[in-house]
Amino acid sequence: MATIDVSGGTSFNAIRAAYRIAFAMSGTPAAEHSSLIDTEHLPISMSYFRNATFVDPLGKGATFDPVPSGSAAISIDTVFKTGSAGNTFGTP
Repeated sequence: MATIDVSGGTSFNAIRAAYRIAFAMSGTPAAEHSSLIDTEHLPISMSYFRNATFVDPLGKGATFDPVPSGSAAISIDTVFKTGSAGNTFGTP
């Protein structure tokens, strides 16, 4: 698990960093995960995160929708954050 750091605003780098930690720990799948874990692959696109999953960091059973698949819109404020906190990548 790795929570997205939104303390200084939400950036692609913060989202990518959390994803990379989660991938190293649990293999969280995303549409373009090889591009997200490759340190040489820049720039990145929001679509690379498609299908990545989120978990409840407190272990209380809360559920979160995964990053949308297909051509559905991806919004930083509605997909990667819950209120003022960053969501946590992981496997359900």
